[in-house]
Amino acid sequence: MKTKHIIIPFVSTAVLAFAAPVFAEVEPASEKASAKEDAPYRYLQQKLNNIIIPKVDIKDLTVRECLDVLRLRAREHDPEPDENRKGVNIVIAGKAPDIAERKVDRLVLTNVPLGTILLYMCAQTGLRYSVGEHVVAISMAK
Repeated sequence: MKTKHIIIPFVSTAVLAFAAPVFAEVEPASEKASAKEDAPYRYLQQKLNNIIIPKVDIKDLTVRECLDVLRLRAREHDPEPDENRKGVNIVIAGKAPDIAERKVDRLVLTNVPLGTILLYMCAQTGLRYSVGEHVVAISMAK
């Protein structure tokens, strides 16, 4: 599968502990997929864009701990009316043992979509995320 680099410009509502541009790899959905096959991916991508986290202040957490916090915050701030569909399932994929133990040194953001937070976290830790049919998977960058 192809990967593309996404550059997130500095947003005035986001306060970052570092001022470097952010690069992260995101696996795009298949371009040949029909609209019907692509619907679950689009739904999950829309959730990543629509769940706005009012404040994130992460200091010296592992990726595992950071994802635990983001899962809880996503559930709290998901505009989805159905309680059973609130939140996003974010998993650590792959067998590399150090993925979960990588450190997120400092991440301070205000009023930012969950997908953007994941991009910043992945860029800081040398990881990437991909949107699957039912989960967002965090894995090693290629």
